[in-house]
Amino acid sequence: MVSIKDKLLSSHRSNVYSSFGGHLNVFYSVLLFNFLDVCILCYFWFLFANAIKQFDCNAFLVDMIVNSVLTVTPLTTLIKSDLLFYIAFVINFFKFWHICHIVGKFSGLVAFHSLRLSRTNQSALNRYYIQRLGIYFNAMLFCLGRLVLIIVSVWYSLVLQKIRFVGGTGFEKKPASVFEEEALEEYLRDKDHTHTKDLDNAHEFTLEPIP
Repeated sequence: MVSIKDKLLSSHRSNVYSSFGGHLNVFYSVLLFNFLDVCILCYFWFLFANAIKQFDCNAFLVDMIVNSVLTVTPLTTLIKSDLLFYIAFVINFFKFWHICHIVGKFSGLVAFHSLRLSRTNQSALNRYYIQRLGIYFNAMLFCLGRLVLIIVSVWYSLVLQKIRFVGGTGFEKKPASVFEEEALEEYLRDKDHTHTKDLDNAHEFTLEPIP
């Protein structure tokens, strides 16, 4: 009987060995891409603090807090737990949607400030709009990079969960298909051993003395 987990992860069985040409195992790959996402989040907090200091603008405070929670929580997928894996998987989905929402906001702000910049001839206003346009455009590019990191980290999380499901730890530099083959061979070997033992028991008999 094929489990729901097996159906969910069936497309990730044999394609991924490790990242960076085999120099990093799956566990550290998940850790690396999530760590890069956290680093970009820290950079966003720097941009947010800079925007408050220069322009007295804290319009993205709620988005920053929500995104911080959604960024840190998926790290729980490194813990060997089915429940934490499914929670992290769902949170990654919401994080992807939330960052797409932020990209839409930044795209609108970039378009708005570009339009205002094209219609003003005052140097002071030009500098103001150029500064804000640079911040918004820079943040939008990093958001697009975060979307790529989310996809890659979710992929490796699925591979890590599949490897754990078939008996691995994620520290080995082998694909999940190898673990599946080893688990199947062990199962067949144990089954054959049990079957042979049953046949031996079936042929056992005792000689009773004739009265």
